[in-house]
Order: sequence, then C-alpha cells, then structure tokens
Amino acid sequence: MSHYADLLIAQGNAAAEAARQRRNVWADFASNLSQLPAQVQQQQQRKELLNLEKAREQRLTATADLEAQTRLDTLEKMRRAQASEEAEKLQAANASPEDVQQWIKDRTGKLWTRSESAAL
Repeated sequence: MSHYADLLIAQGNAAAEAARQRRNVWADFASNLSQLPAQVQQQQQRKELLNLEKAREQRLTATADLEAQTRLDTLEKMRRAQASEEAEKLQAANASPEDVQQWIKDRTGKLWTRSESAAL
C-alpha cells in the first residue's frame, strides 16, 4: 500500500508543479501584456525624436549651403566690381579695347573655391 501511496503523492506533486508552471506562464503573459502600451508609447516617442533630429540636420545643411552660396555670390560680385574698376583705369590709360577685354576675362573667368569663399 505504501507503494501506491508514494505513486499517488508523486502524481499529485507532478500535477501541482504543472499547474504552478501554467500559472507562471499566464502571469508572465499578463505582465507582458500590461507593459505593451508603455512600450508602444516609448517607441513612438523615439520615432518622433528621430524625425525631429533628421529635420534639424536637414535645416542645418540647407542653411550652410545657402550661406556658402551667398558668400560665393558676394565674392563674385566683388570680383566683377573690381574688374570693372580696373578696366576703367586701363581705358583711362589708353589701353586697347582688346587688352581691356582680355584683362576682364582673365579676372572674372575664375571660379571661387570654398577656401576663398570662407575667407569672406
């Protein structure tokens, strides 16, 4: 009889352990399910922050490009004004029109480099 009792006790213990494990699975599931809204909200906040950061970088890049182009335009205007002044001086000194044209072409045909535009 003791053998049967041991078997019944072992069977009861196994059933109790199985029930405990099922309970733990459901408890974990419920716990994870309750955390989902917070996780979704955190993910949305990270996505919004990333989008804001990308937009900021795009604005900064656009601003830097605009500033560089403005510097280049200003330098080009300065170069043309200087060439015009020098051409007038050459004309006043009785230089030939071909010399004046060549001088203007030599002075205004060059493109500004980034280092030259940064010096402005």
